[in-house]
Amino acid sequence: MKISNLLTEASESIIINKGRSLLTVLGIVIGIAAVTTIMGLGAGMDAKIDKEVNKLGSTNVTIESRNAPTTQELEELKNPGHRAPEGAPENQKSISTLVEPTLTEQDLNSIKANDQNLITGVSPLVATTAKLQSGVGGTIAVQGVAESYGNIRNYELESGNFFDSRSVTEKRQVIVLGKSIANDIFKDINPIGKQVGLNNTDYEVVGVLAETEPGQFDNPNVLAFVPYTSIIEQNKLSQNFGSIITQAVDDESVEDTKTLVEKILLANHGYSNTEEADFTVKSSAEVLGSITDLTDLFRKILMISAVISLLVGGIGIMNIMLVSVTERTREIGLRKAVGAKTRHIMMQFLTEAIVLTILGGILGIVLGYIMATGLTKAMDLDIVPSMTVETIAVTAGISIAGGLIFGTYPPHKAAKIYPIDALRYE
Repeated sequence: MKISNLLTEASESIIINKGRSLLTVLGIVIGIAAVTTIMGLGAGMDAKIDKEVNKLGSTNVTIESRNAPTTQELEELKNPGHRAPEGAPENQKSISTLVEPTLTEQDLNSIKANDQNLITGVSPLVATTAKLQSGVGGTIAVQGVAESYGNIRNYELESGNFFDSRSVTEKRQVIVLGKSIANDIFKDINPIGKQVGLNNTDYEVVGVLAETEPGQFDNPNVLAFVPYTSIIEQNKLSQNFGSIITQAVDDESVEDTKTLVEKILLANHGYSNTEEADFTVKSSAEVLGSITDLTDLFRKILMISAVISLLVGGIGIMNIMLVSVTERTREIGLRKAVGAKTRHIMMQFLTEAIVLTILGGILGIVLGYIMATGLTKAMDLDIVPSMTVETIAVTAGISIAGGLIFGTYPPHKAAKIYPIDALRYE
């Protein structure tokens, strides 16, 4: 039989038995929709994580002092019950006289003095808070950094420049403002060259960052950046650092940079391995690793549920096809009596099963994308579901495989019926 004839007969059979066909594909639709939803959300989450890695800097390696408090913990230590200001990076360690960080100026200089073909930038990060005596007032998150920090984090400036190495060395009171803070303080006035009061000290504005989309871990729009030497001196903070950020020359050099930094710090701190050391060294991808592991686990659990749903749907197709074979026993006998071979009968029913599963697959893909989009909006998830070629190929493959696996037994049973017995069937 020609494929066109097989498809025509399968389509006619499905149309004649609309209700039964709908119930048959329902399980497949639900299963494929579940798979499509999971894969769509997973692809969207992967894209989100890649975007966050790029925001942190895909070539960056972060060294953190163990046991130093977060910005929020520091704020609560200073002012019990008080929340840290918006934009405070909760994952980054803070400098505090209450808990002594372990990273030192020697560590910073040792990293700077090493392979410049491997490392293009190094900056400490002194995350703290300060009372704003300009504009609307209040408390803001301030980060004390080196001159290379803007390049390390790929910040773009709307006006002015990031402060230079001389400002760091001479402990100058200069500041780079996030876009939101600049707008709150100066409105429509050009901030460059103006003064901003922080903790009773005036800082000259030398730059304003371009507005950027907030990241998972920080929001540069509501941060202020000053030379780390200046903020340590003005706020009488610890001379040690909670974090040091290092930038590798490219993505391929990240692991080599991480190894080099670990070697330097282990020597400086007198430890034999990083497990016992008083610091941690992680790439941007590793910083987000815990989130990736959690989403992968969640995806696997949901995928198991979807596979179970597909299994139930496949069994439903097998069941309905067996009923169809029973109902059409006389037809099968007649076909075989006039010369139809076993393979012809098998192909007839197998094609019908495959058409049903493909139809269920198409409906499932559409429903899955609608579900994924609806879930992100309903749950206010900051991801965009992605319908990739891989997603479509996998779900289409599952549909066809389901038709072949679960649709094989009924045609086989039909093909084995003796013509005389089939014609006698009532």
